[in-house]
Amino acid sequence: MTFLEAEHYIGLDIDDRILAVGREQLADDIVATKRPTLEVISEQSLKRVAARQPRWVCSKGVLQHVPPEELDDYFGSLAHLIHAGATGLLFSKAGRECERTSPKTWVHSFDRLHAAAGGHGMRLGRLKKRGTFMELRAA
Repeated sequence: MTFLEAEHYIGLDIDDRILAVGREQLADDIVATKRPTLEVISEQSLKRVAARQPRWVCSKGVLQHVPPEELDDYFGSLAHLIHAGATGLLFSKAGRECERTSPKTWVHSFDRLHAAAGGHGMRLGRLKKRGTFMELRAA
């Protein structure tokens, strides 16, 4: 956490327990000097973060746990930040079809992800052939 200025590190999650574990991993001097923001995702927290106009939004280890029927909510949340000027980087496998690989894990079709992003005025592109790395921008 030495690259960015103070108050430029933001972590959002749906589960406060995950954020608590993250807080525990941070050294006291990092918390004191960098003053990271760690918040549960909500309409209000997304608005606060969007007002700070982040340049980058990274979603790693998330998309594969989003059920197909919740893709619209996922991209709707990201839209707050992307439309504020950020570029999104999504790290997840994408397949030809949606496939459930375990009780809480899915591989989504790239076409469905692209359509869901488009429904919120965003454009999803592949950064690698298999869709492991995807870029999300305002359309």
